[in-house]
Amino acid sequence: MYGKAPSGSFANRPSSRAGLGSSWGNIRGTTGVPPQTGRLGARPTTKMGLGFQVMDRPMTQQGLGGIKGSNQVRGRMIQDRTFFMSELRHKVSLVTNEINKLNNEINVIEKENENYDAFEKKVDQSANELRELQGQLGDLNTLVDKLNVDTDLEDIERLYNQIKIKNQRENNILNDIFTQRQQKENLIRDMEKKIEEERKQAEEQLKKLDADKLNEYYSFKEQNAQYIAEIQQKDQMINELNEKEKTLRENLEKNQLKLKAYENFMKINELKEKKEALEEDISSIESKNGPEERERLLQKVKEDNVEISGMERKITDLEEQISKCKERLSQLDMDIDPHQGEKNSKYEELLKRDKDMQAFIDSFDSKKNELVEKTNQIQTQIAESLEKLSSLSKRDIPSYTGASGLKELKEDLQFKQKEMKNSENTADALIIERNQRLQDLEKVNQLESKLNFELTSLKNKIEKLNEDMEKIKNIDELKKSTEEQKKKNKADRQGLREFRDSLKQEVAGLSTIYDGKKAQLQENETFAQLGAFEQKLRYQESNNFHLKEYIQTKTLESNYQAISQEILQSLEECNGQILKLMSIPPSC
Repeated sequence: MYGKAPSGSFANRPSSRAGLGSSWGNIRGTTGVPPQTGRLGARPTTKMGLGFQVMDRPMTQQGLGGIKGSNQVRGRMIQDRTFFMSELRHKVSLVTNEINKLNNEINVIEKENENYDAFEKKVDQSANELRELQGQLGDLNTLVDKLNVDTDLEDIERLYNQIKIKNQRENNILNDIFTQRQQKENLIRDMEKKIEEERKQAEEQLKKLDADKLNEYYSFKEQNAQYIAEIQQKDQMINELNEKEKTLRENLEKNQLKLKAYENFMKINELKEKKEALEEDISSIESKNGPEERERLLQKVKEDNVEISGMERKITDLEEQISKCKERLSQLDMDIDPHQGEKNSKYEELLKRDKDMQAFIDSFDSKKNELVEKTNQIQTQIAESLEKLSSLSKRDIPSYTGASGLKELKEDLQFKQKEMKNSENTADALIIERNQRLQDLEKVNQLESKLNFELTSLKNKIEKLNEDMEKIKNIDELKKSTEEQKKKNKADRQGLREFRDSLKQEVAGLSTIYDGKKAQLQENETFAQLGAFEQKLRYQESNNFHLKEYIQTKTLESNYQAISQEILQSLEECNGQILKLMSIPPSC
């Protein structure tokens, strides 16, 4: 702050023009200097040509000081309390102005936020209007394009009619869908009302029941809810077990120990094959080379046997490690999930059910034959009983006389009616049982079809696995084929590289030829003239388009026929009114 002049004060500034009297600062002696005309940039003074101001007088502890010369340092030499107070007031005013500005901005933002919903509605309305206008603009653009292409008015009208028919058809479809929806909603409401009525009727019937039956009903209801909850829990458990099974399978596939065990098993098989081949070689060599070769081969066989035994020991160790890891995994599962025992028991129950289903499927044919035989026997019994009834009805009824005879006839009739009812009931029960058995048969057929499908899929998987195993067995052939493929690919790669290099050379040559031709064309006068003509043609086309637009606008502006018709109509109306007024006689 020191050395800075107070704001608003221009004290002791050097003059910007030499020889010009400024309104601030000290004036040099101008005696003997000819008067000068005002230059550009010089300010006219409006006060006396004194070299000091009252505000610029320095105040000291001893009183007023003298007038400073013109060659003093820029700014006030003494900065007292009044100077700092003025600076402070100035800064405070600036801060208050800035605060007022910020408050005004905050008020404006708050008002905008209050009107945000109204603005959103306006934006939506304007967006809808804009979409409509865009659609109209698109229609008008298509119409203008059609007119520019010189399409006939009949074609445009035909297209308009087609689009109109299409829109009408789509509107009819929408109306049909809307009516169908309304009908379905009405049906849903009716069904809900019926369900509510049935529920009320059921509640009324329940109210009419005895206390024992009500208790029994509520107990059955609770059991049903419990069964539903148990079913849901079991479904969740089954899903969890399936997910766990998937994760365990993935972990087993990722398990390195199991992979190593499989590799060792394959190596053992290879060594066994080698052993068999060596034994065959020994048997063939014994007859040819003698005992020395036989002893050497026996020694080799012993070494191979030692290697095989070592590998078998390693395999057993690995299997023990795998079993230990499995035990640890099971213990960890038990520690993580305390309800694992219950889950295992439920899983065993599911396995038992699966076994029962399998046993039922296996014994289905025999049970089916037994049921068919039973139904045939029952049908024959029913037929025999019906024949007996018909024979009894055809017999001559003995003549009973008296009250005792009538009583016996009535008892016999009641007995026969009871027998008929029993036979009808048995027939109905047999029909119901037959339908149930047919339903069971359909279910079993469905299960059989599903099992057959699963068997076919499993067979296909087994075939694929066998093919993969055969491919894995023939590792040498695979290696040979891959090496041959690599060699072939390398040769193809080399040939393609050579072809690429040749193509690059051809492209480079063609590009040089193209550049030369292009340079020749640019040097050619006819080519330059053609370019100038094309530019002129574009300019003329743009001028024609603008002139057409200008002509259309002017023709529309000069179209006075509609205005003339309106004026003529208004003139006719005025003339008619005048004639009516003239026809009225004047009042005396």
